[in-house]
Amino acid sequence: MNLSLNRIRLALKLVAANRGKRILIFHEDIEACDLIHGVLSENGVRSGVYHSKMPLRTKAAMLGRYRRGEIDVLVTCRALDEGFNVPETEVGIIAASTATRRQRIQRLGRVVRPRRARMAPQSIRSSRPARKSSGSKRKRSALKRSNCDVEPGMKKLLTGECHPDNIFQLVDPTTYVEGDFEAEVVKALSCLMPEYRCGVFAGAFVLEGERRVADLALVHKSLSHWFVEVELAGHSLEHHVLPQVRCFRYGDPEHSCVTSLVRAFKDLTREQAEDLLSYIPRYVAVVGNLHDPIWATKLSAVDTQYLTVSIYQDRNGRTAHEVEGRLFVRAHSVGFARFSAIDNCLRIPRGCGLPVGNIQIVDQYGVAGVWTVRDEAGNLWIQKEHGPALIPHDSLVQIIRNFEGRISILLSS
Repeated sequence: MNLSLNRIRLALKLVAANRGKRILIFHEDIEACDLIHGVLSENGVRSGVYHSKMPLRTKAAMLGRYRRGEIDVLVTCRALDEGFNVPETEVGIIAASTATRRQRIQRLGRVVRPRRARMAPQSIRSSRPARKSSGSKRKRSALKRSNCDVEPGMKKLLTGECHPDNIFQLVDPTTYVEGDFEAEVVKALSCLMPEYRCGVFAGAFVLEGERRVADLALVHKSLSHWFVEVELAGHSLEHHVLPQVRCFRYGDPEHSCVTSLVRAFKDLTREQAEDLLSYIPRYVAVVGNLHDPIWATKLSAVDTQYLTVSIYQDRNGRTAHEVEGRLFVRAHSVGFARFSAIDNCLRIPRGCGLPVGNIQIVDQYGVAGVWTVRDEAGNLWIQKEHGPALIPHDSLVQIIRNFEGRISILLSS
C-alpha cells in the first residue's frame, strides 16, 4: 500500500500550519486519502475526501460542500485532476507526486489560477520512492496506451465516421460549478427544445415569508406556459431543492421578476412579462447535471418536471450535449378574449388554436356547456349556445386548455 507515512505526516503539518485556509491535498492512493481525512477529522479539521471509488452523487455533494466553504480541506486521489476549478483554494499540497507531467500541470493548475494573495502549491518529496503494485502498473500502462485519463464508467459517443476527432467523452458532471452549468443548459435547451426560449432568470418568489431566487426560465414561444428553475446534483434535495420547488410553484413573484424576464428575453415586453407572472400557467422544471431516480420520484410527487443535461467533449475541445427527460404541460393558455355583453360573445384573435364549430367550455363557475366558435373578420367569436354567459361587459377572459383537451375560461382581475 502506497501510504508513504513521512509524506502524510508532512502533509498534516502543512495543514496545521495553514489552519483556516482552503486547502487541496493530492495523493496517489485512495487508502492514504482516507487515512489523511480520518486524522484531520479526529483533530477537528473540517475535511472531506474525493476519489473515483465514490458514487457520482457523493462526489458531487462533497465538491459542493467544499465550494460553499462547509469544509476547509479536500483530500483527493487523482479523480480531481481535470476540469475542477475553485478559485477560493489558497493552498495546494501534493502529498504524493505523479510521474505523469500532464497530471502535475493539472494539479498545479487547480491552485495557481488567478486570485489575490494566492499561495504557491507545496509538493512533498521523499528520498525513497513509493512502491507501486503490479495492478497499478498495469492500470497506468493501459492509460498510457490510450493516451488519456478516463474514469471508469464514463460514457462516450461517436458522431459520424469512426475517427478520433468524432469521439466525445462525457465530462465528469461533478466538476461543474453552477454558473458554468447554467450556461451549458441554456445552450443545450435553446437548441434541442426550439419551441422554447431559455435564459438566465434571477427573479425572486416569496412563500410563507421565505424568499427564493430562481436560476433559469424556459418560456414557450407562444407565451402559453413557462418553466422556472435549475439545480446541481450536489445540492440537498430535502433542504434546498424541494423548498425551492414549492416556492417557485406556489409563491408570489416579486416585482424584480418582470425586470429579470425582460433582461433575459430581449423580445419580451414588460406587459408580456407581467402577464406571464400574473396569468400564464407556471411550472417548475429541475434541470440536473446527474440523473438520480430518487430525485425523479420525489420531484414527480410534487408535480415537478425533471431533466438531465450531460456535456461531452472531444479531443479538440468541441462540446456536445445530451438532454434526458421531457417536459409535460398539464395546461396552457390559449390566449385572452374580450367579452361583449351586447353580442353575448367572446372575441379572440384568429390563430389561437381553437377549432371552428361547437366545442365544450367549462365556465368560470365550473359548469360545462356548449359554445359555438365562428370565424369572422380576422377574429374568432365564441358564443354560449344556451343562456347568458354571466360575464361583465368588456371583461378580459383567459382561455385555458389542459393536456386532455378540456377548455375552460377564467375571468382576469
